[in-house]
Amino acid sequence: HKKGIDIPQLDGKIHVPFGVFSPLRGEYLDLISQTPLALNIQTAFDIGTGSGVIAAILAKRGIPDIIATDTNPKAIACA
Repeated sequence: HKKGIDIPQLDGKIHVPFGVFSPLRGEYLDLISQTPLALNIQTAFDIGTGSGVIAAILAKRGIPDIIATDTNPKAIACA
């Protein structure tokens, strides 16, 4: 938690507390950051957001309205 996890797709690190899913493998993050998006996407949903890394990548890609949900209070605080 203290060192953080390097997320190249965000040009930085995230700090994930114990009990929250941590993105240890980055293949799916590459897919999310590189897959072409349909034109005029205004809203995205990140169901089970965990650390919030997917929502953050989508925001960096320019999606203006992102709804991220989770049932874990620690994940919500982290995201």
